[in-house]
Amino acid sequence: MANINILRIQTRLREMFEGKIDLSDCRDDINHHFDTRAIAALALMMKCGLDPSQAGLCITDGYHDLGIDALYLDNSQKKLFVVQSKWRNDGNGSITQEKMQNYIEGIKRLLNFDLDGANDRILGKKADIDFGISQIGYQISLVFTHTGNAYIPDYAKRPLTELMNSTNDDISTLLLFEELTFRDIYSYLAEGQNPETINLEDVILSNWGKIDAPYAAYYGIISAAAIGEWFDKYGNSLFAKNIRFYKGSTEVNDGIKKVLLQDPENFVYYNNGIKVLCNSIERKAKGSTTTATGLFHYQAFLWLTEHRQQGQLEASMPKIQNKLPKQMS
Repeated sequence: MANINILRIQTRLREMFEGKIDLSDCRDDINHHFDTRAIAALALMMKCGLDPSQAGLCITDGYHDLGIDALYLDNSQKKLFVVQSKWRNDGNGSITQEKMQNYIEGIKRLLNFDLDGANDRILGKKADIDFGISQIGYQISLVFTHTGNAYIPDYAKRPLTELMNSTNDDISTLLLFEELTFRDIYSYLAEGQNPETINLEDVILSNWGKIDAPYAAYYGIISAAAIGEWFDKYGNSLFAKNIRFYKGSTEVNDGIKKVLLQDPENFVYYNNGIKVLCNSIERKAKGSTTTATGLFHYQAFLWLTEHRQQGQLEASMPKIQNKLPKQMS
């Protein structure tokens, strides 16, 4: 029996990418090739904010692709995105250890700038690859996207873990990894493309106040952990209407990170906060008798500014979760 949710994803992908993905090298099973390439392009839309036409031009899938299905150098985030995609019609599973090993071998060749024998699509990205692996401050973001319902099992992930352990060190994190599953893809296609669908429930502001004119605005102190959770859930959709995404390692961003890791209790004093724009904001009744704390609902979230602080919060969160004070802005 066909998986109706997979069929819905296929329908939406065709609406988005029909005519935007090169299939000239496909001789058979064209629909499967299209689906595989479409979710690779979609991953770049999700992670980099590209439109379908831009994302379609990043596809490298084909014979001699080094196990890499899409490549994109994002200078605003200072990341080289390297995508592998797997289309599963039944919506089950993830990736085998053999397939993961092939992907990792391709990543190793990319890191060593060994592109001999690669297809024309990979070679067409040669300058971007060289720049991404050569420039200080740039990271390689590995993305595995698939329509399975399970995450990569530990045994299959072992080649990736070994590569990241041997490449990353205390000085720099060169390799990043993220897995996008069926749930992530479906959620994004259903609602994630339009930032107006982002609603933030139970946002706690401490020592809050209100400005009535010329526009209604609330201000206060919010937990940095809460902001990190927004990014974990919504990713770059938070910045969809901003002029740029988080730029990764820069002098200013590294300074923000240093405070987060070494002096988190004083983060509120060193940094100038964030601004959130939304269609409406509602204050809930709980704890409403004072301004010490307030519980708010942000309806149709539109725009998050100060992406530098948000990006460093997201990047540093695994290292500082146990150090965070209760209130940080």
